[in-house]
Amino acid sequence: MQRSGHTGLLAHLLKYPTPALLSAGPMAGSFFENMVVTEILKKKLNHQRTYDMYFLRDSRGTEVDVLLDFGHRMLMAEIKLNKTPRPDHAKNMETFQSELPGTPGVVLNLAEQEVAWSKSIRAVHWDAFLRTL
Repeated sequence: MQRSGHTGLLAHLLKYPTPALLSAGPMAGSFFENMVVTEILKKKLNHQRTYDMYFLRDSRGTEVDVLLDFGHRMLMAEIKLNKTPRPDHAKNMETFQSELPGTPGVVLNLAEQEVAWSKSIRAVHWDAFLRTL
């Protein structure tokens, strides 16, 4: 995790002395998710992008970290702090695809190689994804 902003401020307030300690700690996944969401929002605001960003949860508690609405299309994203994405990381997006037909999903992670699990769900490095917005 190289970016700062709100995530860096939070790490400072919680007295994490080094990025390595933060990355190994119990809150690492939450920090990573917060950082990626913040970077998506910064991209939107700094480059005048017109998509809307939502958190998605249904009445059964099934959640997807990010839903991007571009007006003419949508995209779901799950954020995982790992270098080895697995198909089960996409299960909640698959659940929502029945309610949001035609909405692709992406698992944002730290893996260097993109992996496609189906026509509509893939895993990609979070920074590579950010460059496509």
